[in-house]
This record gives sequence, C-alpha cells and structure tokens, in this order.
Amino acid sequence: MPRLDGLAPAAAAPGAEAREWLSSSPDALPGLAERTAYVIALTTAGYYPEDETGLLTPAGLDADIVVFETRPDWLEGCELSWWGGPAVAPTPVWPRRRDGQPLAHVFSVHLGEVHGWEWEDDQMYEAWGSPRFWLPDRGLLQVFSDRRTDGLGPDDGQLGAWQVRWIEPDEPRAFVEPPEGAQPPHGHLVDAHQGFMVPASCDVPAEVPGRDAADTVNVALARAWDWQQHDRILEHPPAVTHLYGHSSLGYQPVAEHLGRVLPCEPGDRHRLVAELVPGDVLPGWFADGVHLEVWMRESDLRTRAFDNAWCLLRAG
Repeated sequence: MPRLDGLAPAAAAPGAEAREWLSSSPDALPGLAERTAYVIALTTAGYYPEDETGLLTPAGLDADIVVFETRPDWLEGCELSWWGGPAVAPTPVWPRRRDGQPLAHVFSVHLGEVHGWEWEDDQMYEAWGSPRFWLPDRGLLQVFSDRRTDGLGPDDGQLGAWQVRWIEPDEPRAFVEPPEGAQPPHGHLVDAHQGFMVPASCDVPAEVPGRDAADTVNVALARAWDWQQHDRILEHPPAVTHLYGHSSLGYQPVAEHLGRVLPCEPGDRHRLVAELVPGDVLPGWFADGVHLEVWMRESDLRTRAFDNAWCLLRAG
C-alpha cells in the first residue's frame, strides 16, 4: 500500500504538480504519474444542505441565494450547475421511457464553467488525446435517467431509459417542471474544480510500476474531495463526481459490453464523458453506491451526437 501522507492535492493541475506528488512516494508510483488524467470535479462545496443553502426547488433556488426565474444573471448566462431539481428549456416534451414512464432529471452542468480552466501542461490532455474530443464549450449538458436500468443489457438502449441532452446557449433559458412521478426530493448546486486522477488498477498494464496502488491513489484523491465538501475524513469515501478522465470503477470490466452496444470503427474509441455519484446528494434516489456513467464514442463527441450516449449504472 502506498504511503501517501496527508490529504492528496486533489485540485492540483494534472501535470507537473500531480506527477511530483506521485513521484515523491516511496512506493514506486512514478509509473502512475505518467498516467494522470485531466478531470473536472463537480462538488457541492460551499452549498451545504444542512443550512438549506444551495437547495434547488421546482420553483427555483432557495431564496437565500437566487430565484432562477427572476435573476437577470441567469437569463444573461449565469454559469450554474446542479443535481436534481427542474430541467432547463427547451423541453417541449419531457423525456420518457418507451413505455411512457417519465425520466428523472439527474444533473445539469454549465459547460462554460467547465471550460473556464486553462492549463499550461499539455500532458494533462493525454487521456482525451485532443481538445477536439471535449464537450462543447458553452451551453448546458443535461442527464436524465429512469434510475433503475443499468445499461448492461444488450437491449437496454431500446428502452429509452436515459437521455443526454445539450442545450445550446442561444436557446431560451427557462425552467421546465418535472411531471408527477419524476420529482426529485430537491436539487443541489455544484461548483466545477480542476483536478486529476489515475486509471483504476484494472486499466493499468501489469508491468507498470505502482499498478497495484492505482485504486489506493484514487481513494486518496476521493478522500480529499470528500473533505472539501463535508469537512470529514472517511476511510472509504465516495468517488467524486467528475467529467473526463477515467472511470473510478475501471473501463476494462465494461469494455466488451461497450464494444457491442457502441461499436467503434478503426481509429475510434470510447470516452468517459461523466461519472456521477449521487449518493450523498440525492440519498435514496438511486440504489446505494450506484455510479451513473455516461460513455460516448469519440466520433459522436466530435459531431455532438449526444443521442448516441450510453449510460451505465454501476455498483461502486
């Protein structure tokens, strides 16, 4: 087990600073240092449900912060992201499964905030190969789910059990209320932060020094993010919700399945768009420990074909 003293520098740039931290370990982690991946961590730090700050209700934000419908900043493009709560217009027809069951709005992320970070170290981009595979740099990305279809069945894509939507910035800004039966308990605002992670151990070649420590490193990073959000130190913290980077649960366990449901042409590959961990934020809304992962092909990202996204519910 690596001896990583103190809290990990989870918010470090995933280049020189992250490599220095990993390389300074006495447990042969330099091999992992060369596999750091850029992530945007989405945390509730600064928005604490205990004092009702940051709660998002169907009518808008808690009065202590803003009310979406009347705040000029929102109408002019205020960069806000949130769990649960209402969706964003235009939604002429609320997303539903093929059998008519309404989907739940899980997450909305403001992509302008996501792309507000700039780095000088090009190595951080290696996990994504090139910025041309990134999400759009404006608008909102919304994720809907029926909260029970895990995406691991070969025919799950035919159920309409999830939807990933990109709301372009020139479209009208307004809230859309969920229909009865799709109402989350509330919503929580989140902030975007710079960060990094390493691949899960199952995704690291056996000959790489430090391979067996990869999961321990990611737990250390998750512990630091959890402390930032909740001011606590847990032995087994939940993974942080993030865009880009690696799946904390690993790609290899689902690679064959993704190859069947999202087949790739030569030169194409799968990319993790988001790993959403709703446990502490929306307790009881998903099964305990579930991670909602959004996967896409590079080719679909390039053409912004979000209808082709595949969502997995995986046990953490």
